[in-house]
Amino acid sequence: MLDQFQGLNPAAFRSALARFPSGVTILTTRSASGTLHGFTASSFAALSLDPPLVLVCLDRGANCSPVFMAAEGFIVNIVTPAHAELAIKFATKAPEYAARGGAMSVPDLTLQQLRAVRTLAESGSFTKAAAAEHISQSVLSRRIKEIERLLRVRLFDRTTRQLDLTAAGHAFLLMTGAVLDDMDMRLSRFMSYVAAQSGTIAVAALPSLAAAVLPGVIRGFMLDHPEVEFEIIDGAANEVVERLEGGTVELGLTAHGDLPDGFCFTPLLRERFYGIAHHSHPWSARNSISWADFNGETVVATRPGTSIRAITDAAFSKHSISVSHHFNACSAATIRGLLRAGVGVAALPALELQGFGLDDLVAVPVDSPGATRVTGVMYRGSQDLSPVAARFLDFMHAAEIDPPRGVSRVREGHTGEPDTLSHARVQLAE
Repeated sequence: MLDQFQGLNPAAFRSALARFPSGVTILTTRSASGTLHGFTASSFAALSLDPPLVLVCLDRGANCSPVFMAAEGFIVNIVTPAHAELAIKFATKAPEYAARGGAMSVPDLTLQQLRAVRTLAESGSFTKAAAAEHISQSVLSRRIKEIERLLRVRLFDRTTRQLDLTAAGHAFLLMTGAVLDDMDMRLSRFMSYVAAQSGTIAVAALPSLAAAVLPGVIRGFMLDHPEVEFEIIDGAANEVVERLEGGTVELGLTAHGDLPDGFCFTPLLRERFYGIAHHSHPWSARNSISWADFNGETVVATRPGTSIRAITDAAFSKHSISVSHHFNACSAATIRGLLRAGVGVAALPALELQGFGLDDLVAVPVDSPGATRVTGVMYRGSQDLSPVAARFLDFMHAAEIDPPRGVSRVREGHTGEPDTLSHARVQLAE
């Protein structure tokens, strides 16, 4: 057999061995009659580079031992984790495999059992492995025997002085190692999720809250939760409720109002309403106005379905105020353009004026009952929030928010009128 390798390049042989990923191989050969034989070997190694020789150990009691001893040559097949099932097949005695019709049943093994095999293989000692698994040696021994019984193959060769993996044991570790590593990684991610250190918080919010309040709160929250991701969807009050009812978001930053069945509301802020008009309007000489001052005015209003429209419509109806709604706008930019053109006036809460640009407009506080908007967090109370969403809700409730002019902090359970609010004219920079 050695004569066949006289022409083998030693450098190529050395390079091939350097890329050998593990100690597990499958050796195959033919008998004199041409019958194929093979076995899984865990003891394959290089014996010499010059001449090129390899070493492999085969139990003399193995069924295929006489065939390999008489063979003129054999083929060494390198095994990877993808070949684990094949390696186990060649590690199983032929009569036993044939008795099962060539089909390998899938045993029901637990992660605890898989870890026991890996721990024992890595430690090489029942004493050390049992300590690492926090169990007694007798329990570990019974566990390994049960695994071997279920697999119908020995994973370890045991003597009084030594513990070695069999070829099947090596193949088993190749297969289950990736499973354990993947499961450990996924369990670690899940525990991070349970601890509210990871996950995605889906939030629907009024545009003013999404732009003026949410960024600062998120920045504070991310200091201790850097792995958390946010999905923010802005929309009108009715759209926020639709998102919550549809289950596409867990939290909704919106205005206080009639709650859908099964929902809860935590108040955060109270905003003063302001009358907005062109600087040439008579309101420019006023320090405050009332709802009655809107009587007979052309009002540039937000569209129906918004929290602002619900509050202003209710106020105008309650005080029998007649206004003309010639303009219904969806965005603050559109309202600003119409007001600058002098086509009418508007009633807007304080946060809507952030970045509004009042260089040629005037904003006068509305001093009337109900001229405020309470905003906060709406969420479904009939089911648990995800851990990270619940943590964010608690954070928002406890956070020290520095509100701008015309906005005050509201504590849970108090949504009525504040004790004091400034009536000074607000000039917000664009």
